[in-house]
Amino acid sequence: MAINQLIAKKYALAAFNLAKKSNLIDQFLGDLKKFSEFFSSATIKEISNPAISKINLAKIVVELGEKLAIHPQVMAFLEMVASAKRISEIKAIEQHFAKLVKIENKVVEAEVISAVQLNAEILQEVKSTLQKQYSGFSIEIKQTIKKDILGGLVIKVGSNMIDASLRRQLSALKISLEQQLQH
Repeated sequence: MAINQLIAKKYALAAFNLAKKSNLIDQFLGDLKKFSEFFSSATIKEISNPAISKINLAKIVVELGEKLAIHPQVMAFLEMVASAKRISEIKAIEQHFAKLVKIENKVVEAEVISAVQLNAEILQEVKSTLQKQYSGFSIEIKQTIKKDILGGLVIKVGSNMIDASLRRQLSALKISLEQQLQH
């Protein structure tokens, strides 16, 4: 994992602990999202310029926070991030914070990969099946279209993967035929 991702995770955890202690998890989540969405890649590159002092960077962040109506506690966190010259990591911090919120709320994300758009009925079937495996958790389905799987489904939940794609099945068949021909 890249050093910047580790740093972003640490800041996200610090923000999450502060938000939880202050009972402001939803406020932090919304404000971090609002703040990070403001920054394009070009803007992040500009504010990451070493010529910008920590003080000036903090001033920029405060002005932006005022314009976006960021909560004072979230603003204090963002000022701390800016003074550490880590504001360029704000998108990653926000993403890691959102993951921590999902863990706190017992939400499991499942990615369903298919060759074509699936209808609501099939997605609900997948969700119901996963719900049995992850009882006590809420399941969020994210569908991804990848034509190269040809057909069938690939379902990813965390580091677990169920590959019922036509591509995998054809690959397995090819390997089996090659093995049979060698004997």
